[in-house]
Amino acid sequence: KSPVFRTRIYNGQPVFLPLRKGSVQALNSIISCSAHRRHAARSGAAAGRTIKMLREKSCGALVYRKRKEKYELLLIKHKSGGHWSFPKGHVESGENELQTALREIKEETGLDVRLMDGFRQSVEYFPKPHVKKQVVYFLASPEADDTVTKQEEEISDYRWCLLDEADGLVTFRNDKNLIREAKRFLTVKREP
Repeated sequence: KSPVFRTRIYNGQPVFLPLRKGSVQALNSIISCSAHRRHAARSGAAAGRTIKMLREKSCGALVYRKRKEKYELLLIKHKSGGHWSFPKGHVESGENELQTALREIKEETGLDVRLMDGFRQSVEYFPKPHVKKQVVYFLASPEADDTVTKQEEEISDYRWCLLDEADGLVTFRNDKNLIREAKRFLTVKREP
């Protein structure tokens, strides 16, 4: 269930009041964040409107291949934002996480992949005010052909890079952490 807050003005600042019990820590962290206070004032929350936290969910994968005894990772550059990351997209109605990941990889890269058992990582962030996004990532490798056909509408570029160098190319800290987890997983569980 999405958390809902009511705002009130105290000492000239909007304060988010949780409508559910037990949210004191969340309340304190939100109040202390000046960016949230500024946004609340601009968005009308200061007028006492109820603000509902929206939730989004996407799924994707870190796609890798093995060349000359070294792992390479597929990175894509998103047209929206211009950042380097991994194939992913929103869960559609009736899909589970695995179906979404496979569909999005196929749509964005043209690759048919197999997902590795035992690797599932989840990251959460706030892409815009009042929106909490969860992205679930798997580890995948191309089934046969590893020729990428990028989705022109969303992807401006792609590259295969050495797994050991990939964290220097991705934009966000969450992605760097995912690469570290993939390295750890691949060194413990050898590719079949």
